[in-house]
Amino acid sequence: MREALAAFCIAQGGFQLAALASDGEEALEATRTHLPDLAIANLDPPRLHTLELISKCLTAGLPTRFVILANRFDRKTVLESLRSGAKGFVLRSGSAQTFFEALDQVRTGGVYLAPQVGANRLFVTPGTRVHAGPDRASQQPRVSGLHHAGRWRARKRLPHGWS
Repeated sequence: MREALAAFCIAQGGFQLAALASDGEEALEATRTHLPDLAIANLDPPRLHTLELISKCLTAGLPTRFVILANRFDRKTVLESLRSGAKGFVLRSGSAQTFFEALDQVRTGGVYLAPQVGANRLFVTPGTRVHAGPDRASQQPRVSGLHHAGRWRARKRLPHGWS
């Protein structure tokens, strides 16, 4: 699977391959050795969990930006991934277009969440209703705009009183 994904990224996305790793320890060593700009990591590799891998890379000051490729997602997992330093979270079930959008967004300094994940589901507490009165109507897109074509970027803080 790794080899097929690498070939796909090279052929379709114009990326260069620095290394392949079969587990988290190999990925850490490859990242330290090759200093790639971008790494695509399985969520649960053997030997060293991806979130620990990302944390160790950040602690070491490595410039690599990580995109997590996962079979599943839940709110807790995605938030933990972002907190650990991951810059992208995509699902294997997503389209090739979504995958390459994620790689491009993260490569250029952004943060990307797969459309199925939806930033609104992550950052607005479930059950919370966001009310847009006349003075807030123009600010509403800040909440719903966090998820636009699967992209999430840190924007201005929400106005006082918004959840």
